[in-house]
Amino acid sequence: KDYEDNNGVGLTRETALFRAFRIMERDRFNSIGQLERRLEMGKRELESRNLFKSIHYETYYTETPDYIEAHIYVFIEDKWTIVAFPSLSYDTNLGRMYGGEIIYKNILGSLIDGKVTGFWSEDQWDITAELANVDLTFFQGNIFYTQHYEEVYRYDKNEDLLVKYSFQTSHIELKVDFPLTLGLNYYIMPGFITDHSFDLIENNSSLTVGEIEQEETFYAAAFKHGISYENIQWQGKMRSGYSASLDNRWEIHLEEDKPPVDLDFSLNGYAHLGDLMGFSLGFSGFYIFNDIRDNAGDKLRGIEDQLVYGQWGLYVNSGLAVKSISIPPVVELQLQPFVDWGYTINPGEGLVEVDNFYLSGGFSLLVFPLFVRNLQFSAILGYDLLQPGPFELGLYSGLFF
Repeated sequence: KDYEDNNGVGLTRETALFRAFRIMERDRFNSIGQLERRLEMGKRELESRNLFKSIHYETYYTETPDYIEAHIYVFIEDKWTIVAFPSLSYDTNLGRMYGGEIIYKNILGSLIDGKVTGFWSEDQWDITAELANVDLTFFQGNIFYTQHYEEVYRYDKNEDLLVKYSFQTSHIELKVDFPLTLGLNYYIMPGFITDHSFDLIENNSSLTVGEIEQEETFYAAAFKHGISYENIQWQGKMRSGYSASLDNRWEIHLEEDKPPVDLDFSLNGYAHLGDLMGFSLGFSGFYIFNDIRDNAGDKLRGIEDQLVYGQWGLYVNSGLAVKSISIPPVVELQLQPFVDWGYTINPGEGLVEVDNFYLSGGFSLLVFPLFVRNLQFSAILGYDLLQPGPFELGLYSGLFF
C-alpha cells in the first residue's frame, strides 16, 4: 500500500510481501485463527529485520455460502537500508585488524539482503559475501561465499611451539531455514570447500624445530545442519530472554576415508534490572570426531586462542553489564566484568588432566554513541587467573542490530 498510495514513493514490492507472509492469493485456511497466526508471524519476522519505519496490517472478512473471504491490507513505511562502515580493531591474537562491512537490506524492494564483510591482519584475513532471504521457489535461503587465510600456531603449556602451518580456504554454502514455530528454526547448510595448506613447521622433540616445506590442496563437500531457538528482547541496550542451538557439521574430503565431524551446542540466558544492570550466563561445548580443534580459546577472554586446542571442550561464560555513564542524546557507557571457565581434552588424555582446565576474568567497556543508531565501540581486557602472565586485549568497532 505504501508503494501504491504514494505514487511510487515506497520501495518494497507487493510480490516480496507475499513471500514474507508466506501467503498467495486464494490460499485456503482451515480457520480465521490459522490465517491470523500466519499474518502475525510474518509481521514479527519483518519487524525483527529492522527494514521499516512502521508496519501494520488490517484484515476484512466477507461471508459467502461456502467460505469466508479475507481481504488483507499491509501498510509499510520504508526507510534507508544501505550502510557502509570501515573498522579498525586490535587484539592480542591477531594484532591490528583493518576491515569493514557494507550492508544493503531490501535490495531494490525485493526483501533480499546483501552483506559484504572483511578484515585483514598480519596472520589472518577474511572476506565474506552473503545474500539473505533469496527466493528458491519452494523456500527461502541464504547464499554465502567466503575467502579465508590463516596462520595457525599450536603451543604446549610451556608456550613452546609444537606446530605451525598456513592455509587458505574458499567456501561456498547455501543455508535454508525451516521455521517450526515462532523463534524455533531448523536449518540445513550444504557447501563445497577448497583448502590449500602450506609452510608446515613441526617441533616433534620440543627441543629442536625442523622445518618441512610442504604444500597440499584438498577438496571437500560440507554439510551442516542444526536447530536453534531464540527468545530475546532488547530494552534499550539491555537484553532479557534465552537462546539455544545445536549444530552438526560434516566435511567429506575426497582424498580421505575419515571425515571430520563437528558437534557444537550453546545455551545462553539474559536478564536485567531496568536499564541499569544486566546479567548473562552461557554454557557451550564442542566435540570433534577424527580430528582436533585448533584456536579453541576464542570463548575464553584473557587466554590467547592458540594456547587452547582439543578433541572436545566445555565452556561457561558469565558477565554483568552495568550502565556506568549515560549522557542523552550523546553517549552511553557500560562496564561489564566477566569470568570465563573452560576445559578441553585431547585424544588419549583422561579427565584428570589439570593442565586442560582454564579460568579467566576481566572487564569489557562498551560505548554506544546514542546519536548513531546501531554503532558500538568496545574494549575487552582479560587475564588468565590460574597462570598470571600475558593478558588478552581487544579493541573493536562495529555495528549491531
